[in-house]
Amino acid sequence: IHAIQPEARLPDELDALHPFYYSVLQECNRRCLLLLDDAAGPEQVRPFLPPPNCVLLITSRQRFQIPGLTVLNLNCLKPEKSAELLNKLTPRVAEHAADAAVLCGHLPLALEVFGGFVRDNELFSVPELLERLRSKSEETDKVDAAFAVSYELLTDESRRRWSLLSVF
Repeated sequence: IHAIQPEARLPDELDALHPFYYSVLQECNRRCLLLLDDAAGPEQVRPFLPPPNCVLLITSRQRFQIPGLTVLNLNCLKPEKSAELLNKLTPRVAEHAADAAVLCGHLPLALEVFGGFVRDNELFSVPELLERLRSKSEETDKVDAAFAVSYELLTDESRRRWSLLSVF
């Protein structure tokens, strides 16, 4: 709303905000692309359904449908493409690329995170880093596991700083 009407005073209640949001988008006389990233479900999305002059793109780890919206499931990378991406990100992963790709769920974000900490942590062998990823993958999803391992490898001071940044 502030991108279109910078001086607008917004109501505090979601019920009052929705009609204002809708009218601002409808009256702006231009097409808008709205991105709702990592939506929890339809109840979180419904208040943000835009007027017809807008395009809404929703990403979610959950599968849900809202009448009138088209669902498109994006697949993970194919195993050979996952290994290729890892080898491109860090050639050091070499013959371990296929195993790492499986542990990362063939998800591009997890592959990039894992590739980054393999590249940046040469004091640890690739099998050792894979074992850390394997143990985290059993506890949580693939992307979170990749982030957890890279976070663990930070110094105490760097972890403290990342924690402080998480407020934002």
